[in-house]
Formats: sequence, structure tokens, C-alpha cells
Amino acid sequence: MNIVHVSTHDTLGGAAMAAHRLHSALKRKGVGSRMQVAWRRSDDDAVSEMATLTGPAQWWRVLRRMRAHGPLKLTRRVRPPDADLFSAARTQFGRDLLRAMPPCDVIHLHWVAELVDYGAFLPPAAAAAPLVWTLHDMNPFTGGCHYSGGCERFTERCGACPQLASRREGDLSRRIWRRKFDALSRVRAGRLRIVAPSQWMADLARRSSLLGGFEVTVIPNGVDTGLFTPLDRSAARRRLAIADDVRVVLFVAHHLNDRRKGAALLMDALGRLSQAGGPTLLTVGQGECYPPRGVAHCHVAPVTDEAEMAGLYAAADVLAAPSVQDNLPNTIIEAMACGLPSVAFSVGGVADAVECGQTGLLVEGCDAGRLAEALERLLGDDGLRGQMSEACRRQAMEAFSLDAVSGRYLDLYEGLIR
Repeated sequence: MNIVHVSTHDTLGGAAMAAHRLHSALKRKGVGSRMQVAWRRSDDDAVSEMATLTGPAQWWRVLRRMRAHGPLKLTRRVRPPDADLFSAARTQFGRDLLRAMPPCDVIHLHWVAELVDYGAFLPPAAAAAPLVWTLHDMNPFTGGCHYSGGCERFTERCGACPQLASRREGDLSRRIWRRKFDALSRVRAGRLRIVAPSQWMADLARRSSLLGGFEVTVIPNGVDTGLFTPLDRSAARRRLAIADDVRVVLFVAHHLNDRRKGAALLMDALGRLSQAGGPTLLTVGQGECYPPRGVAHCHVAPVTDEAEMAGLYAAADVLAAPSVQDNLPNTIIEAMACGLPSVAFSVGGVADAVECGQTGLLVEGCDAGRLAEALERLLGDDGLRGQMSEACRRQAMEAFSLDAVSGRYLDLYEGLIR
């Protein structure tokens, strides 16, 4: 069996990491697995990057990029500087991606913004091989946004998009939705299987006007439970110059100032803690956080080495995951594999990983006061954290190990090509 994974990146960002982990697990099972990406960062020789062209072919690519990005640039004057990601259905690669694909039994799409041109790629690709598409966010079934922020217009035809500050039904989001609709309507239902890492994302896809006609399966992201495993806490803290007798709250995000990841709510919650001396905040990611007075802060730049990341989980007492809308965050399942319980808002697919009272605490409503109460409860109860740590590791081994997740994908692939 030969699988080609299509992903914008191979290791940059959570979605790319999830895709590359699956690809690597399949290779270990003897499956012929390759990745086709727009931009490569790893040294994996089974990952192919889109070739740089010269001459007229390169000029056509430039023109396609201008056609895709031009309308998006026009929206910048009405969108705030920290607005969420918004992507077109056209890309610079056009049919180049299809020509770059090696022969395979299944094409597996992951996070493909800026890589897959819906009209140029999806219909001919589905005719060549069955497609599997893992939804790492909402973008495949919206008119451009990656998370809707509560907007329900993806169930209809988008338009009058709040993220574009638009009141026009025929705005850019409606045009992007129409292009996606036209492409997907040329894909037979039996040639595309949707996979959602969380039940929440699966429910949204089924309700959407773009993907509602395709079968949806829930398979979580996987984690290497050999790399992400409980480690010696004292040794991990010595490397960070953090004392053994302080409580450490870990916050991880690719961009720490991403509003959706909830850093502002976490800072508010930390300022409300009544513990003498306050906890130490350990942050990992790009950007800056400004913790309240009395909260010591240790910051680590973005980490790409998984063994190093496991050491950071080992240094913490609790993972804070205050996202206000999210799918199935890698950070939570990585922390679980390391025996680290989480405190999170009960939003999106987070509840698929965090079993409240067993592997962490879930907070109803995105409320900083309630988040503070949950953090204080868990930080102040060594026995409860110990019980949760054991449950976290057990749950990660049973539900999120790469062996289990890749096995479920193998069953899916075999059913599609049978």
C-alpha cells in the first residue's frame, strides 16, 4: 500500500507535526508512505517539496499567487492586525501539485492552505485515487476562516463575514465558498472520506454545506508515547533554573499572542490566585506574555525537538490550555503522555481528551475567575495531581498512541481501496 500525505508543511505547526507523526508511524508498519509539501523543514528523505520553477512556468505561478492573494490583501484595511488566519481556495501551485504527486493508492490531505488549489486539484485527484482529508481546523468547509469564532454561516453559503467586517452577502467569503462548492461538487461522495480528530469537529463538518454530503470518521491525532513519557522533574527543572518547591503552570502555543489560545484569560486567572508567592509560569512559543505581578516567568522559544519538549512537560505541575475555540490540541495529548494533567475551558474538541476530574479539570464558560479556581484546586492538591498523572498516561497509551492511531488509519485506507 502506498500513501501520499499532502500538507503545507512537514513539521512547522501542530497540524504538520500530527501529519508527519502519522507518516512516520505508517513507515514503521511497513507502509509505503510519502509526504508532498509546499515547504519542507525536516531531513526526512520521504518528504518532497514543491519544486522551484524557472522561465514561463515560474511567471504563471507568480500570476496565480497574485490572483489568490490579491483579494485577501484588500481586506487588510478592515481587519484588525491580530485577526485570525483567513485563506483563499486558490493557490500559486494550481495543477503543479497534481503533476508532482507520485502514483499511490490513497491521497491523504491534512492542513493544506496555501498548497491545494481546490478547483485545480480536488476533482482530478479524486479521480486518480481515493482521498482522505483530516480536518485540523474548520477551513476546508468555510469561506476562508480557520475557526469561525461562533459564526454559523458555514452551514449555509458564508457571506456577510464577521471576520471580514462585512455586511455584503456577496463578499469574499461567499466567493471562496462558491469556489470550494464548485470543486467539491465534482468529487463523488465515495471518493472522499473526511476524518475529524475530535467529535466536535466531526459534528461541524456534518452540519456544513460543503462537507455535509461526505462520510465523516473520528480518529484522534497520535503522539509518540516513547518520546513523550514521564521524566524526572528535578532534572527538567534544573535545566530551566526552576526550584523544586514552586508550582509551575505551563502554557504552550505556536503564537503566544493568538487570541484564540486564550493567553489574556490565563494572565487574568493567574493574577487571581491566592497562593502565597504565586506560581511560576513557563511559556513555550513565539511572542511574549506579560504575567501579573507576583508570578515568576520562564520563557522558552518555540521547540521543534520532541525530546526537549517532553522535558518541558516534565518540569510543570499543570498544563493550562485556555483556548476559546480549538480542535484536539497536540499539547494536551502530549502532556497526557507525559503524565501532566490539564486545566482547560470546555470548548471544541478539548473534552475528547480531558476527562474532567480524571485527567484534568474542565472549566465551563471562558471565564478567568473559574479558570483561576480550577488552577488553584489542582496546584494545591498533590494527591489529586498524582492520581490524574497516572490516569493521563494510561489514557494516552490506550487512545492516543501512534500505534493505535496509525492502525485505525490503516483500516480506513484498506476499506477505501478494497
